[in-house]
Amino acid sequence: MSTLLAASVSETGVPNVESINNYVPVVGTRETTLTDTWNRLTNAGTGVINILLWTAGIILTLSVIMHAISYISSGGDSSKAATARQGLVNAALGLIVVTLTLVITQAIVAFVR
Repeated sequence: MSTLLAASVSETGVPNVESINNYVPVVGTRETTLTDTWNRLTNAGTGVINILLWTAGIILTLSVIMHAISYISSGGDSSKAATARQGLVNAALGLIVVTLTLVITQAIVAFVR
């Protein structure tokens, strides 16, 4: 903090705007380039997509565990086993889709940047 204050004030005590701009990002002025804005938007969008995909992955993993326990505890009842098996298949397919979506999203972001 003292480095910032020392660098931002000249010997006469007047703030040095150039050195402040090196430490504080300027938003909404003509110094902000289109590339900076694009990078901020892609970072925000990527963060939101990653949070949603990881949340879906966690939910689907819990679903796999829940249906596996249901399948194991079906006790020979074919209708319960069939329902649990279908739930396992659906959750596994969902995990595959979420994983592929995460990989494709990361590849697109790496390509765009």
